Parts: sequence; C-alpha cells; structure tokens
Amino acid sequence: MSKHTHQSVLLLGNVGAGKSTLMDILCDHLPLLPVPADKFFQENPFFPLALEDRQRWTFTSNTWFLYKRAQLLKETKQLLEKSDIIIDSGLLMSYAYSYLAFQRGSLSEDEWQLYTDLYQELSRDVRPPDLVLHLQLSIPALQERIKHRGRAYEIEKYNPEFLEMLENAIQHSVDKFHADHPTSVIVPLTESDLDFGNQQQLLRRIQKLLTPTL
Repeated sequence: MSKHTHQSVLLLGNVGAGKSTLMDILCDHLPLLPVPADKFFQENPFFPLALEDRQRWTFTSNTWFLYKRAQLLKETKQLLEKSDIIIDSGLLMSYAYSYLAFQRGSLSEDEWQLYTDLYQELSRDVRPPDLVLHLQLSIPALQERIKHRGRAYEIEKYNPEFLEMLENAIQHSVDKFHADHPTSVIVPLTESDLDFGNQQQLLRRIQKLLTPTL
C-alpha cells in the first residue's frame, strides 16, 4: 500500500456491476469521501450523439470523458489532505471504454493512438489509486441489474456481446494499470461479495481489505 497519509480507493466494473451502490454503502459505514461519476453521462453533450453514430462521435465523446475525469481527479488532491476517498470508475474506466471502442472499430488506429497519448499525458498529473476494487459479475447478473434500473439506452445498447467485450476491456485496463503501478493493490469482488442484500457480510469483506489503510 501507499505510504501517503490518506488513501484513494477506486471502484471499477462493468455496466450494472453496482459501483454506485457499493460506493453509497461503503461511505455510509466507513470514513471515506465519495467521488462519484454518474453525472458525467448526463453532462456529456457528445454521449447521445455517439450512441447514434459511433464512427463520427465516439472519439469526441470518449475524449470528453477522459478530460473531465482527469479534471475531477486533480481536485481530489485537496480531499486527500483531509480524508481517505473512494472514486467511481476514474481514468481506468475511460481507458477501458476507449479500448473497447477501438476493438469494435469505432476508433481508428490514428484516433486510438492519439487517445492513448492523451491518456498518458493526463495520467501524469493524477495520483494513481492505492486500492482498486474490481467488481466482477456474470453477464446474466449484469443484464438483470441493467433491466432493473431501467435506463432505456442501456437496455437497448448493452447486449451480452457488448458486456462481454467490455469486461475483457476492463481486464485489459487492469492489467495495464498493474504493470504501470505494481505497488497498488487490486482486489476482485465476485457475485458472492456483491450480494447487496447481505450488507454486513459485504462490509466485513471490504473492511478487512481496508483495515491496513483506514
């Protein structure tokens, strides 16, 4: 673990994995300040365009997400002076989505190269997380959660093939992060860990992971 006075925890996972729910639970019971990300999907003016025309708008939309998340994470330096923090998705999720877009052909070779250059440049000014909690659910479980929360564009666009490819892209992002930051700790959380109907068991699991830092 990092020797910093206060620690940063990153939640990483597929669509519907429960990142926002887990953040709320942990912040209610542990001394963590939240850094949420859901508002970005509401604020990005290019995201709806990218859903309709991926070839034209994916690079613009993904670069918007990358820049805004980098800005947000720079601001967490002040939070870390006072408390431990927990971050929803962060730059790693932006990288995973863009790697997926490249794999699916929505980003060209040149666009992917430019995106990775921007990612590396913006990452230099952002402190990497000390602990990454990688939420991993089966595709049927993800589909059920997506259906339950009822976001129309997710139900329409995020089919099993997409979710499987995104899961692979997230793993690629995690592997890259581990190679770049070997001192950070990466912990997978599976379906049994993410049974939100049994919060006490979940909290004991997470608290045990965080005990050395909190």
